[in-house]
Amino acid sequence: MKINLLIMGLIALSLLSCNNKTKTKEKPHIAKKIEIRIATTDGSHDVFAYLTRRLLTEKGYHISIIKVKDGIEAIKDNQADIYLSQWVPINSNREVDSLVDLGNIYDDAFYGLVVPKYMKINSISELPTIKEKLKGEIYSIKSRKKVYSYLETTIKAYNLPYKPAELTVEMFEDFYMKRNDFCYTGMYPHPMLNTNFLKFLDDPKSVGARFNIVKYGTTSWCDSFPEIKKQIASIKLNTKDYNMLVEEMGKNNWEYKKSIDSWYQRVKKNFK
Repeated sequence: MKINLLIMGLIALSLLSCNNKTKTKEKPHIAKKIEIRIATTDGSHDVFAYLTRRLLTEKGYHISIIKVKDGIEAIKDNQADIYLSQWVPINSNREVDSLVDLGNIYDDAFYGLVVPKYMKINSISELPTIKEKLKGEIYSIKSRKKVYSYLETTIKAYNLPYKPAELTVEMFEDFYMKRNDFCYTGMYPHPMLNTNFLKFLDDPKSVGARFNIVKYGTTSWCDSFPEIKKQIASIKLNTKDYNMLVEEMGKNNWEYKKSIDSWYQRVKKNFK
């Protein structure tokens, strides 16, 4: 079974703008006529988009998942209506011009340095002792600018004798199959970090920022569809439910639809 590292990343959801000037509740019998466009990036938090599609499809809405480069910009440009996976630093200003904050879909996400569980080190401060084993390189994905920037900041804060190096899916799979030692920048929540293979290193200097994963929608769409806005605002995953979902994904070879369908039957009482 191939393990795809690029399950990372951020989800963008969007809802169609409506020209109605009055705020009216949608009637159940017209739900199927309403299309909801969910923007998503190619990343680990696709699970949030697919979960939301599962929940709203059951209520009769037509859901489109649209892949974009930037979720917030996709909403502003009317490519999508809602975005479910904006990583916002805890205690920072959550306001985004012209968008509505629909609440957190996940609390307390974070970045960190990750190694295989079979490696004996447990802290970032121990990395200098194994520089030769790791060939002086810590891996990241340069296109994910915030994660890559975190790695550069960590190297500087701990004065690590390492340089950043680009990580590919093929390299990660090779490390995994051969059980080689390696270190890379990880994000949580992420499906790979719920396996028995990887662990986060302790960060005694608290370099890694912590985030809430926040849902946003356009003001015009939220004003036009207050009932759907309310439903989306109520969608939230806790760590227990997220871990259960990742378990299902592992059982189903990372097939999103099949995994979410089987997982939903176990937890649907939590989502009204």
